[in-house]
Amino acid sequence: MIYNYNNEEKKKQQQTLISRRIQLLFTIVFIFFAALIFRLSIVQIAKGEEYLKIATEKSIQTIPIAAPRGKILDKNGEILVDNKVSYTAVFREEDWMTKDYILYLANQVSPVLQLPVDEVLKKMDTGYNAEGERVIRKDPKFLEKDLKFDLKDYEISILSEQRTVLKGIDVVVKPVRFYREGENRIAVQTIGFVRPYAVAETARATENYYKQRKETYLPNQYVGMDGVEFSYEDILAGQNGAKKLLVNARGTLLEEVSVTKPTPGNNLYLTFDERVQKEAQQFVANYIKELRQRPNAHTDTRQVKNAYAVAIETETGKIAAIVSHPDYDPNVWIRGVDQEVYNDIQFSINNGTIRSAPYDARPKPLKESERHPSSMVPMGSTVKPLTVLMGLNEKIISPYDRWRDPVVYRYGRGTDSITNANRRDLGWLTPQISLQKSSNTYMARIAENLVSKGNSVQTFQRYHHHFGMGIQTGVKLPFESKGLEDYVDTSKRISALAGLVQASFGQQERYTTMQMAQYTATLANKGKRLRPQIVDRIESKDEIKVVEPEVLSEIEIPDLYWKVVIDGMKMVTRPGGTAVVPFQGFPYSVASKTGTSEQDMYVEYEDGKWKKDRRVENATFIAFAPAEKPKLAIAVVVPEGGRGTNSASYIARGLFDIYDKYIGLGDQPRMPPGPVEIEPTTPAQ
Repeated sequence: MIYNYNNEEKKKQQQTLISRRIQLLFTIVFIFFAALIFRLSIVQIAKGEEYLKIATEKSIQTIPIAAPRGKILDKNGEILVDNKVSYTAVFREEDWMTKDYILYLANQVSPVLQLPVDEVLKKMDTGYNAEGERVIRKDPKFLEKDLKFDLKDYEISILSEQRTVLKGIDVVVKPVRFYREGENRIAVQTIGFVRPYAVAETARATENYYKQRKETYLPNQYVGMDGVEFSYEDILAGQNGAKKLLVNARGTLLEEVSVTKPTPGNNLYLTFDERVQKEAQQFVANYIKELRQRPNAHTDTRQVKNAYAVAIETETGKIAAIVSHPDYDPNVWIRGVDQEVYNDIQFSINNGTIRSAPYDARPKPLKESERHPSSMVPMGSTVKPLTVLMGLNEKIISPYDRWRDPVVYRYGRGTDSITNANRRDLGWLTPQISLQKSSNTYMARIAENLVSKGNSVQTFQRYHHHFGMGIQTGVKLPFESKGLEDYVDTSKRISALAGLVQASFGQQERYTTMQMAQYTATLANKGKRLRPQIVDRIESKDEIKVVEPEVLSEIEIPDLYWKVVIDGMKMVTRPGGTAVVPFQGFPYSVASKTGTSEQDMYVEYEDGKWKKDRRVENATFIAFAPAEKPKLAIAVVVPEGGRGTNSASYIARGLFDIYDKYIGLGDQPRMPPGPVEIEPTTPAQ
């Protein structure tokens, strides 16, 4: 046998190589595990105390408990706004809940609550969206999240039955704001509405107020957004209670430490009788509907949809009725407002008696409202009593002035002219007859003579401010407009003469219905301007605080001048006046003034330019009664309502009758049987 040395040597070399590789592998594994053990020892020994502290660290968190909002009632204690018990779906997050479970839960709850999955997740506020992506939490983990108020019976049943499957979801009882609905709605825009604090602190109109009170409210606590709900928020909101909660570093609730009960909000009693307010709203709504359908020989009123009216008790400034038509159901803010709902209510959210509100363009889009006047229209001839009063007090005319109507009044260099309505020749005019027959030329004459005296714009503006026009009325309602003094701009751009001649009969100034009502009440009070008052008294647990009348300013004008102006206003509803027919059979003397303002409407075209679309006529009317001993002052504005004598004056008559029925323009209410109805007719011209 021959020994093969080469094969044996080769075999030894292979075994040696394998052995070395195994040793190397063991060495690598040893080093890896040694490093791992070393790292774990560092974590456990060096960092262990730190991590233990993080895992077990506890803190006390103070969470507000929402106080029940105070009620809103009419002057007689009839409840207008209250809190009702609502079954509410809530979500409580726990440590064990994973992303997958949260997404599962949202998908299960979505069809039950009839809410999109992404909206459910947004309300759950767990830090995930519908795609499972991380998003920023809004509120702490331990806070209970409201998913839906006012659950229906079948929703309650399903959620209750599936409680063991839908862990984290519960049904609880909570108080929610409730407003009157349907035909029982009352002063919707004046009362206002509520929304969650998280919305209010980011809304442009309310953020400045609420951001300063971040520690006061829960994110989902309902707070006032408009109307008295907002302007009296501090009164209605009450004092929140508080829970002190022990939570760990991960935000998990460990225990409830203590509870301080909330103090309910105070109750507000408004100044109007709900019977007067309700009938006033119904009267306006019915009249506008009729006006759209009734042929009018003078003006096309087929497109009229909006109307605004304010009635103020002259002795106190208390608002007896306030109508912004159309209105809407404010409970939509509690149920939830999607885009479709908002598109419908956007035309009626704003209170058109104190600020600009758009034309009700429904069913057309909002842009259609550009073709129509807003709630703030030129006041027309209702300004003429003030023009005459100013003319008398500035010695431009005398109480015994007689002037022949020129039919065409030329002013300045004679190139500009003014005529009366329909170019009528009104004959010989006195201050009183100029109001009775509503002369434009007489007012233009006063304005031109005022300009010749110097400082005319300042003088003109001063008188208007004394009577509440061009400044805020002081009514405690939010977002009140000061009005638009167009004559000031015209005086700068063209001339004082151009601005004031037009403004003297109401074509260069746009004010709110509230301003016009305050102006009317100031005429009735012979220069004493009172703050319009919407809240009569505030009721707390311990006391009732009555809101007293407040005089804002007074102007001294001789009694003779007042007599001239008021006599002229009384002649408006007498033979030869412009409001005879609407006040036929009215048992009280009335001091009034009709108004008709022409307004050119401009729309924006595709090229970005604004062009004249058409000219409309707006109806305005002011009055107080009884003329000798005023009790109630009324202002009415009907955009596109034609002549004041044909529409706004009838609404004012209706409001006087309604007030007289329940409150009384005399010593006591008349309370005639049956509803107040007035058949509108067109007076002969």
